[in-house]
Amino acid sequence: MIPDWIWEGLGLDPKKYSGGGNTPSYGDGSGGGFKMNSGNTWFGLNPLIVIAIALLALSQCFVIIEPGYAGVSVILGRANTQYLANGIHFKLPFIEAINIIRTKQTTVAGEAECFSSDLQTVKISFNALFRTPEERAVDLFTNYRGDRAYEELLYPRIQDSIKQVAALYRAEDLVKSRDKVKLQAARLVRKSLRVKKGYDIDDVFVLERKQQALEMALDSLPSDAPERKAINAQLLALGQESNKMLNTTALVELVDLPISNIDLTDELEKAIEQKQIKEQEALAKRYELEKAKRDAEITIVNAQAEAKSVQIKGAALRSAPAVIDLEIAKKWDGKSPTTVVVGRGGANVLLPLK
Repeated sequence: MIPDWIWEGLGLDPKKYSGGGNTPSYGDGSGGGFKMNSGNTWFGLNPLIVIAIALLALSQCFVIIEPGYAGVSVILGRANTQYLANGIHFKLPFIEAINIIRTKQTTVAGEAECFSSDLQTVKISFNALFRTPEERAVDLFTNYRGDRAYEELLYPRIQDSIKQVAALYRAEDLVKSRDKVKLQAARLVRKSLRVKKGYDIDDVFVLERKQQALEMALDSLPSDAPERKAINAQLLALGQESNKMLNTTALVELVDLPISNIDLTDELEKAIEQKQIKEQEALAKRYELEKAKRDAEITIVNAQAEAKSVQIKGAALRSAPAVIDLEIAKKWDGKSPTTVVVGRGGANVLLPLK
């Protein structure tokens, strides 16, 4: 016997489905069961309710994963190690949940407040472009909550990397070296994202510095030097040790880390501006000094050239005095002279002929 309160909880009339009382009747009229031969019921239930329940169960059996996303199956609290790719997938109703992880590129803006090498406060604004590889979706979901990958995994590493790089530059040099800062910070972030559990990023950098020192020593040796074999063996060992510390792919792939702005304090900006003005004034004065030197040099060269020319002409006239008479003859206009020069030495007298 089904109590009336159950039918009422389902929104049904207890009298209709229980045969007018607490005891439901069967189709043969014997009482005590569900109606079997009614035209509008099925086992005592309205067909619309049966269809609704069936559709609800059917909707729980399939899931569609859109492009740019991956699925992680969890059955009774245990995650499947294989991710679900794009498309439609069957799932067990009511006991299996499909968690969707975004794998397409995402852009998030952020800021990092740090100190320069000269202990100036600098605020660096950046845009983090990142994506999750599909094959790492399960690890990301189980270890870092896939919906908070940026907050829990990427953002702290970006902050730490930018602060480390900013500490290598003076405040005014940060603005000039924006591209270098971006590349160095992105490199640190990518390395830190690949570090396996139990290792530290500093351990990886120690190995890298050893590798760089050995590579420089290798480049300085002749191609037939016997020491090259030992150095290559050390490089191979360091590479294998580094691979033990790093995963092949990161849980989150940093695509790019463009720096949109480097904000200095107002006092520092004014000091840098004044310094730039003074440097420009010094450059202007230096240019004027160099110009004056060049002008003086040009004047000296011109004077030396003119003096040399006079010397050459004088020597030529002394060696050929007839040239003077020739020049006089060329310039004579055919008229008789009206004056004559008399005297010798430096006391010449110009006398008129008329």
